[in-house]
Amino acid sequence: MKKMMKKMMKMMTVCLLILSLAACSMEPPSWAKPGHHKELKDMKIGLSVSTLDNPFFVSLKNGVLQEAKEKGMKVITADAQNDSAKQINDIEDLIQQGVDILLINPVDSAAVSSAVESANHIGIPVITLDRSADKGKVETLVASDNVKGGKMAANYIISKVGKDAKVAELQVCVKFFSTRF
Repeated sequence: MKKMMKKMMKMMTVCLLILSLAACSMEPPSWAKPGHHKELKDMKIGLSVSTLDNPFFVSLKNGVLQEAKEKGMKVITADAQNDSAKQINDIEDLIQQGVDILLINPVDSAAVSSAVESANHIGIPVITLDRSADKGKVETLVASDNVKGGKMAANYIISKVGKDAKVAELQVCVKFFSTRF
């Protein structure tokens, strides 16, 4: 009877250990947990831009750096070089570095979704810039209205050259969210 009890206790201990380990694996590691009540000066921002070959995104990066510097915040930047796979790896690296918030200008709205969901899983807030993510929780999207901008540009052209003028439209790459409309 004693032998049976010992065996049963060992089995229960092993089961508890397995359950404890399983529960622990569902939690993000301590280095990845964002601080919920940090002072601004202690915040670390992860900024992932689609490309720094475009002056618009260089200005965006410089604006983030300037504002963060004024508030004493640290910014870690990553240039995806218009490569979705690189951007996903960059964002995972930013998460590994313990950023408190992610600012993401996606190369591709669908592709970046897995990285957004990774950040969501461990509680890192995500803000998207110029383009959003198809999936995952995004706190807010900071963008211009490209459709309205296109209409404004068309009206301006009409006012300068008239309705019957022949106009050519040049597009960057139609796979990007901002050029789909």
